Amino acid sequence: GNVGPGVLALPLHFARIGPVYGTIVMVIIATQGIYGMWVLVRAQQLAAKLSSHQPPSTARLQQQQQQRPLCFEGVGNAAFGPSGRRLVASCVLCLQLGVCAVIIGLLTTNLHAEFSDKLSRHMAVLIAYVPCVLLAQLPDLTALWPLSLFGNMAMLLALGSSV
Repeated sequence: GNVGPGVLALPLHFARIGPVYGTIVMVIIATQGIYGMWVLVRAQQLAAKLSSHQPPSTARLQQQQQQRPLCFEGVGNAAFGPSGRRLVASCVLCLQLGVCAVIIGLLTTNLHAEFSDKLSRHMAVLIAYVPCVLLAQLPDLTALWPLSLFGNMAMLLALGSSV
């Protein structure tokens, strides 16, 4: 899913448009997200079914595909060939760069607001950007589970203290 930092804006938008319209919009967006996930799983199932009808010479490729779940780029490739794979990869890249820009912007704004007397805006951007670059160098983010667990626990604590 690509909810990302947009979740942080939900309270403001609910306050602006009201709970009735806010709930309607949220249901529409949730439906779109769930439908997208369903389409991806269905495409994966169809691609697996089609690959089972391939000649024996592609048995190795078929075995590799069965071991890895089909990703968005794999769906693009299955549907439209290499051009579809490149197009989908480009769209995912743009989407993720946009999410990164929002996160870096939020971090920068908070750092600058807290340390405005000691920190220029440019330095705040640099401080927010460096950890993102370092994390992007990791080939596998599963080793970060303790950090993710800490973040989830901190979020639950913050939500629990606000209730």
